[in-house]
Amino acid sequence: MPVTRDMIKRGDRQKIRSAFDALYEHRYAHHSPDEPVEMVNIRLAAIGKRAKLTFPKLATKTSAKPKRRDVYLDDSRKPASCPIYQRPQLGAGARIAGPALIEEHGTTTVLFKGDVCRLARSGELLIDVGGA
Repeated sequence: MPVTRDMIKRGDRQKIRSAFDALYEHRYAHHSPDEPVEMVNIRLAAIGKRAKLTFPKLATKTSAKPKRRDVYLDDSRKPASCPIYQRPQLGAGARIAGPALIEEHGTTTVLFKGDVCRLARSGELLIDVGGA
């Protein structure tokens, strides 16, 4: 139920409760004005000024030496020898064509045949999906 700043400033609990009961009646076709109300979720929207965001800039490093490992991608019966890159070793401008894996703490990015990944200056993986 939306509560305005004005409603809070005035501290008119009865007006807030009446608005809640009216909304509850509208949604559920009944209400219980004598029962206590329990707040289950509270949402807050805030607008304010903050410092301009700055993203880290990766050093330019267009190549990294991958290890290779057998990986099951397209055929579950036959593994493919696949290059495995460590994301922390990749730099801005690195370009990796699939099939390949990019490993990092907490996740692995899978590039299938036809996919191409580029590392942006700020570190994002930009992937062109081959089949899209």
